[in-house]
Amino acid sequence: MAFASAAGYTNLPNGNFSPVIYSKKVQLALRKKTTAADITNSDYFGEISGQGDTVRIIKEPEISVSAYARGTQVTAQDLQDDDFSLTIDKANYFAFN
Repeated sequence: MAFASAAGYTNLPNGNFSPVIYSKKVQLALRKKTTAADITNSDYFGEISGQGDTVRIIKEPEISVSAYARGTQVTAQDLQDDDFSLTIDKANYFAFN
């Protein structure tokens, strides 16, 4: 079923827009076959909603490993919970007719 074009909108001049909803299973199968997941990071998906947002990311601490000998005093390491901010300050787009 095609929808008629609204007055003033010429991006679909013949009115042949037909929305198709694909099953979630089809979408997941397609995602597994694409390389997008291999070259992108979606760790913060949902936390970033727009340009200018900032996410504070806590770095993994560096833990040192020491040799142990029976009977020696074990010294605990104080961990640093350093973080950095990821600011979304760039945007890209694509467009086609």
